[in-house]
Amino acid sequence: TQINFENALNDATQNNLQVMVTVKTDTKGYPKDINAYKEFLRDVVNNYKNEVKYYQIENEPAGPKFWDDTPENYAKLLKEAYLTRLKGR
Repeated sequence: TQINFENALNDATQNNLQVMVTVKTDTKGYPKDINAYKEFLRDVVNNYKNEVKYYQIENEPAGPKFWDDTPENYAKLLKEAYLTRLKGR
């Protein structure tokens, strides 16, 4: 079953639920195009700034099922995402 993000977000907001969004890369590691990733993240933050308060960068980065890159690259991605989110708000 595919869930429509906009409908789910509206339902959560109407029921006073806080939403956390997980943002993933196009790979299981550092993005091939970091500028495109940052632009996407900035757009998401701007579009949903009233509905989404929390963002998670990747899912379970401690294992290769979701993140198959170095811890250093994950830290680098977190820094880029954090700085992008600050600029987006």
